[in-house]
Amino acid sequence: GDPNLNGKNNLWEYQNGYDPMDPDSDGDGAPNTDETAAGTDPLNPESVFEVSVCGVRVSGNVVQWYSVTNKYYRIERSTNLPAFSQLRTNILATPPLNSHTDTTASGSGPWLYRIHQE
Repeated sequence: GDPNLNGKNNLWEYQNGYDPMDPDSDGDGAPNTDETAAGTDPLNPESVFEVSVCGVRVSGNVVQWYSVTNKYYRIERSTNLPAFSQLRTNILATPPLNSHTDTTASGSGPWLYRIHQE
């Protein structure tokens, strides 16, 4: 059975150290299913999908995030929440860190970025 509807059989979850009734086994705030999709470890609270650096350089705004082999990512940008627009898609992972320089950002911002695993 799969009472928590995460796509994993309860027996498999028990055998692999998961609590089938807890959607976030390591308590890091990311559901097990999201961590599995992102390639992070749902049993390790230190293994997370997060942006590591955002900075401004002469060449443009730089966004860096931790990535996992064989994953693809999408960057979205906003200057006015909650509206985001796609900046770049189909970005192949370059573990352990991906980096993108936004050369199209103009003006003083604020510039808000988010990264999605595709």
